[in-house]
Amino acid sequence: MKKMIILICLLALFSCQKKAEPKVLNLRLTGLQQPEEKTFFRTFVKLFEAEHGIKVNVIYESPLEAYDHIKAEVESKDIETDVVMLDTANLDKFMSSDYLEDVNYLDDLTDRTFVSSFDSYIKKDHKTYLALVSYDVYLTLINKQALPYIPPSVDVVRNEFNEIIEIKELSWQDLFFWAKRIKTETNQAKFGFPYGEVSSQLIYPLSGLSASVDDYVLPSVSAIGFFKAMAYLQDLFEADALSYGPAFQSVTQPTTLLESGDLWLSYGHIGPIGNAYIEHSEDYLITSAPKDKVTNTRATTAGAWGYALIKGHQNKESAKKWLTFMTDKEINYLYTTGLGGIISPIFEVTNELGSTPADLVMKAGLKMADESLVTLVVETKNYTSWDAVKHIYVDIYEDLLSGVYINQMYLDEKQEALDALLIKEG
Repeated sequence: MKKMIILICLLALFSCQKKAEPKVLNLRLTGLQQPEEKTFFRTFVKLFEAEHGIKVNVIYESPLEAYDHIKAEVESKDIETDVVMLDTANLDKFMSSDYLEDVNYLDDLTDRTFVSSFDSYIKKDHKTYLALVSYDVYLTLINKQALPYIPPSVDVVRNEFNEIIEIKELSWQDLFFWAKRIKTETNQAKFGFPYGEVSSQLIYPLSGLSASVDDYVLPSVSAIGFFKAMAYLQDLFEADALSYGPAFQSVTQPTTLLESGDLWLSYGHIGPIGNAYIEHSEDYLITSAPKDKVTNTRATTAGAWGYALIKGHQNKESAKKWLTFMTDKEINYLYTTGLGGIISPIFEVTNELGSTPADLVMKAGLKMADESLVTLVVETKNYTSWDAVKHIYVDIYEDLLSGVYINQMYLDEKQEALDALLIKEG
């Protein structure tokens, strides 16, 4: 709320200034698709318009729709799009088609320094094709109602009243034991994953678990890491400690499940997890993704978002100002913390974090980045349909929940279905 008030005050200040005839910026967004995200983003658009006297036209669509529209513009030599918001999972198709311009000029700005973690995905032939504004990982959120059942092996910090105020380290084995203990003591299952099929996100937490426990490549359902991950979840299911049902099947993120109390232990994307923590920080503890006790490995899927310039775009000055605006450290701080504490890719932002709930969310993600971490960066370019890939993971999880025994032969058959989705060379 405080951040939104700051934005509104800034907007009011710039709105009072006399502006010349507005210029134009045509912007396509392939992210921020939820209604509340659109409302939040609109504040930045209005602030930019007031500050620069530039009218921003925003179109929301999927990455495939954006690609098709930009392809048509390029082929007709009638470029209307100036800037497109993309993530690292979908960037390569645009780069390979030679639709994007270099944004290296941002490197000359002395007041912002970008992380290099995603350079291999956003750079090619010494050119940079994405101006990063955020990146994400997966975190663990614990409802304090679960604390009476915490395993003694979990590394925690206590205050002078012997209350747990921080979870320093949590293993997958401890998390699963914790879930079983809650079931034994309360007769309730309080751990599970959302597995809605439309825009499914299940592949990502399952991949983080799989890469922690053994060898795993995203995507792969026949890998030993995925087999072991399914074995852990099957054990929880057989102990009635894995929560599932219509409430889980109808959503793709844990937000509503946390609010309803269906989940006390949750491993999920930093955005929804962070928002739940920010709204009710007094009810939760937030910490890194779990580490496997045997492999001593912590893993997470990760992806970055940013803005790309379309080659031959018309409103060059407006586009350059937009990229500069969204990577300004004050604006970027308000943007990333307002989206649940997703991580800023700008060191001048992360070096000055404080102790607000949103700052603590970002710090939890940054703590993982500072360690030896297995990071699975999503790339969709090799598959005919990434949605179809994701549905295979949902099918396996639903089979597990229906009582199907998940053995290697079963997973090998599912891998054949996954391989059939690979784009054939030539």
